Amino acid sequence: MKVMDENLQSLVNEINKLTQLLASEYPELYLHLEELPITIASKPSSQLSKSDLENYLESLQEQIKWYQATRPVSNKD
Repeated sequence: MKVMDENLQSLVNEINKLTQLLASEYPELYLHLEELPITIASKPSSQLSKSDLENYLESLQEQIKWYQATRPVSNKD
């Protein structure tokens, strides 16, 4: 059971890191997090599964990849 708890904690930590990255590096994308079709807040916490967390993490990663590939390049030299 402890290994499972560590795995879940690892997923939560990664989600937190990506959320903080979005807030600091991509605030315009961060504003739309609640609009994602998969949101952790849509279920009571007692019903969250490892799969839910994995799916949410993957959706955050995909959002960042898509945004990096499609956003205009700024010249901050």
